[in-house]
Amino acid sequence: MTSEVAIAASISSDMRQAAKQAASGAGELAGMDLRNQWESRAADQAQRILQSREQEMSALSQAAVATARLAEQATRSLLALQQAGKL
Repeated sequence: MTSEVAIAASISSDMRQAAKQAASGAGELAGMDLRNQWESRAADQAQRILQSREQEMSALSQAAVATARLAEQATRSLLALQQAGKL
């Protein structure tokens, strides 16, 4: 009977150890999942910021092109006025 009690105690101890390892593994897995969620959210936020910056740069580029066109037209107008003797 003593050996049966020892066997049952050993099995119980092994089961407790296995439960601890399972809990630890579950905690690690939950931590990994949470880290993946944070990384995913950070990537999504970075993508939104990048798209916003691209739109801003596109608008600035279009404004620069329009400014260059206006400057070219102003230069032509000034040259025409100068040639006509009005300046």
